[in-house]
Amino acid sequence: MDDKFLVFYQDENSSYANAKKLLERYSFKVQEEKDKLVAKANGFTFDVVIKKGPAIDAKAKEIGKNSSHESAMNLCNACFVVGVNDLEEALDEINTLMEIQGAL
Repeated sequence: MDDKFLVFYQDENSSYANAKKLLERYSFKVQEEKDKLVAKANGFTFDVVIKKGPAIDAKAKEIGKNSSHESAMNLCNACFVVGVNDLEEALDEINTLMEIQGAL
């Protein structure tokens, strides 16, 4: 999946099990794989990978710098990297993208 977006957050013991529960609350069908989740809804497939560490801290700060979200982004130390099978089509049906972002 070449089309990806990031959902940054402050890590408080996040896990694939917790992410799976959140996605299922939004009616996503979720399968656990080795190092990711595969979430499906409305004809779209999303690969969800958790990333943590100093590189994520730095990326969050870089993205937030000089924005209205700078203070919140400075607290982020983890992110979900979400790949989607067809980003252009998903953007046309924006509700599914908003749902997966809201769930995570």
